[in-house]
Amino acid sequence: METPSTQQIVFRVPSGSNDGTYHTIILTENGTNCDCLGFLYRKNCSHLVRVRKFLINEAKKWKQEVESKRKNIVVSSV
Repeated sequence: METPSTQQIVFRVPSGSNDGTYHTIILTENGTNCDCLGFLYRKNCSHLVRVRKFLINEAKKWKQEVESKRKNIVVSSV
């Protein structure tokens, strides 16, 4: 039996076909999961794609912020 993951990130993503319905995406070090039928059959779905795009965009924003702060650091020798 597989040991359960100790860390996970959970996203709730709105369904594209059913208003008011949300799907749960779980990311762990062992992989990803979505509770929709598409993921059950294909191991991929539009909800997971949306989460991946969100994470990529957030990583880009964070990288730009870090690079911007790094440019403003002044190092002086004494």
